[in-house]
Amino acid sequence: MRMTLPAITAALLFCASTLAVAQTSMTTDEAKKKIEAAGYTMVENVKPSADGYTAVAMKGGKMLPVKVDKDGKVEQTK
Repeated sequence: MRMTLPAITAALLFCASTLAVAQTSMTTDEAKKKIEAAGYTMVENVKPSADGYTAVAMKGGKMLPVKVDKDGKVEQTK
């Protein structure tokens, strides 16, 4: 069986995207709840990333970028 370059590329991209999502064991809703538990409100744009999840949330009257790592630790990002 001979595979073409587009077929190989598609297969590799599929595997890479599956790996990126599989690296985090929490759901988007769980990540949002972790951010809220850390004292943030108005959590928006929760998206999976290579390290866990990223989002934007309110704290101290300001919308701030935050991340939740794979272990559930919430940090403000730059």
